[in-house]
Amino acid sequence: MFGRRIKGRLPRVPASIDDESVRDFDNLQKAKGKLYSDKKRHAEHSDIQEGDRVLVKRMKKDHKLQTDFAPEEFQVIHKKGSDTTVRSSLSGKEFRRNVTHLKKVPDSNDKTSDDKDDERVQNNEHQLMEENAQHSTTNAGSLPQTEDSRGKRKRREPVRYDDYVPYYVEEAIGGVVASGSTGYRQDIVMD
Repeated sequence: MFGRRIKGRLPRVPASIDDESVRDFDNLQKAKGKLYSDKKRHAEHSDIQEGDRVLVKRMKKDHKLQTDFAPEEFQVIHKKGSDTTVRSSLSGKEFRRNVTHLKKVPDSNDKTSDDKDDERVQNNEHQLMEENAQHSTTNAGSLPQTEDSRGKRKRREPVRYDDYVPYYVEEAIGGVVASGSTGYRQDIVMD
């Protein structure tokens, strides 16, 4: 019973319990659960180190238009696990915060990732321009087809208007509407 000694009056031989396989299975299940929950929560390891400049999250906002992070920069002076001590660059006060409440301020020297992103965007734009140029040269001789692949419904007036002649139809057929006419077919006098 989970390694506990059962109290009883009957004498018995103590059994050696080898629970190593149970511990291994338990550790395996815990590791699987951790991987699954980390994946679902998009958990990542923090890359904040001692000496980094960070922004601290506001724990309480004064109004709804305030940003999530205070604009004041802090410097990380001590880090142990996720517990981080930061010092204000303006007032010199020290605060302890979890790394989830900190956001690293990108250094001005750290432009390598931005440069790579800019190069990727420029390459993609260049490729799109080339593809458009190729398509325009191949389709220059042929007219674009405006054929609709989907069928359309047949449009017609409702049945209730079958005996009614609209004004524009009366003029087209040259009929004269009698005075006090309602516009129905029997009121139209043909000349």
